Amino acid sequence: MSDDLNRGRFIGLYNGLWGIGGLFGMLAGGLLVDQTSILFVTTLFGFLGLFSIPFVWFLIPATKVTKKNDDNEESQLSENKKKFFSTYTIMVLTTGLAMGFVIFGVIASTLSPLIQHTYTEDLILFHITIGAATLAGLIQGVRWGWDPFVAPFIGRMFDASHSKINILLIPIFGGGLLLFILPNLQSIILLIIGLLLFQIISTIFITSTDTLATNLASRTNRVKMVTLHTITVDVGAALGPLISFFIIEQFSISMTYYFTAGFLILLGFAWSLLKFKQPLHQ
Repeated sequence: MSDDLNRGRFIGLYNGLWGIGGLFGMLAGGLLVDQTSILFVTTLFGFLGLFSIPFVWFLIPATKVTKKNDDNEESQLSENKKKFFSTYTIMVLTTGLAMGFVIFGVIASTLSPLIQHTYTEDLILFHITIGAATLAGLIQGVRWGWDPFVAPFIGRMFDASHSKINILLIPIFGGGLLLFILPNLQSIILLIIGLLLFQIISTIFITSTDTLATNLASRTNRVKMVTLHTITVDVGAALGPLISFFIIEQFSISMTYYFTAGFLILLGFAWSLLKFKQPLHQ
């Protein structure tokens, strides 16, 4: 439903609402399970899903596609088919893989061990023990809480930019540099600040990557591009824990973050090289 002028803003809003929905679901689900039962919670959430069907029916607008529009779209898809698997397309898909690998894979699975690496003694606040797992959950929850407000703002900046690759390079190089620094922070306060900064970078990275992929989809084959982007993000998210825990067992948590940082920086150099070799306006 979006166009080139508002796609980034709506991608940011969509991702933000998706994240806050996940956060609310986990918090409400966990609280209700403790107070009632798993049967009550699954039944309640099931009815909420059924209750949303009328909203889908009445709120999603119907679209009428004429034969002329069909012919134009087929002609456009045929024209773009030859250049679908261009260097630019491969770079966008690789960036989706990297985003899933770093944010949904490595960071999501190793945040607790990283905090525990520095946070050796649990903090007791109001008779509640705040351990590494609690801090990791709070830090990730903060991003899900601000995403509905921050991500659309990032998306608007992305839409208005004449050099979208420059915006993408900010989280790639910034995230890579920060991943080199995080394992070496000895103060838990500095580590929390660094992790919150990385969460902002994550919001920029996710919004930029998804917007690049959907921009490309609007110019090539929508179904094929969105499907490939979704698959590469999921593959990256699956490889993240597998590779990171293998490196942790063989070496250390620090080496995991150095490897991930190097991967991001190499990706940034690849985008920079492509940008200088050919002008990119996608």
